[in-house]
Amino acid sequence: MTWLHVFSALVLFCAKVSNVWSYAFINPKGMPCEYRFCEGDFDLTYNNPGLCTTINGTVRISGAFTHRPACLTNITGDFITQHNTQITDFTGLETLIQVGTHVTIWNNPLLQNLNGLDGLKVIGYIARVQALTDSNLLIQENPKLVNLDGFSNLTVVYGDFRIVANAALKNLWGLKSMYFVEGLFEIDANPQLLTLHGLEALRMGGQR
Repeated sequence: MTWLHVFSALVLFCAKVSNVWSYAFINPKGMPCEYRFCEGDFDLTYNNPGLCTTINGTVRISGAFTHRPACLTNITGDFITQHNTQITDFTGLETLIQVGTHVTIWNNPLLQNLNGLDGLKVIGYIARVQALTDSNLLIQENPKLVNLDGFSNLTVVYGDFRIVANAALKNLWGLKSMYFVEGLFEIDANPQLLTLHGLEALRMGGQR
């Protein structure tokens, strides 16, 4: 079978349905999903992404985590949860592997842990282009956040890494897999955090 036959078979297998390209694959949880590339921004409090696996846009959770995507693996833009007075964790995002630009978790008074983000491995892109220079992680002013265990598989942040002013944060064991931060590395004003154990794998970074 030539490459042309393979390509033709793939073209026949793919279908476009209102801005969504799809083909069958198995997601990281071992569940059968249909790959769906979805355009636009989603607020998971109000917008149901259905079975989207890649969202080409920004994903927010502004209130109750109402719509929990079953197959979402990639967000090309930002993932933002800020000033949210209802969210306690991120259960329902276990399939998420990569966020293309910013991850912002800021000022969420009831957030206790990052459970649900266990599959997240990379923030930013390996193949960087000028339009994608900012790929930052910010965890700030979450007064009930005790640990970062939901980041247990996070390995790379292609940008700044900041954990600031989380009053109850006690340890960094959830960062045990992280080995590279490209930009500014800042851990500051977390009064219960008495040790940096958990960062032993971090061997490369930018400014500290």
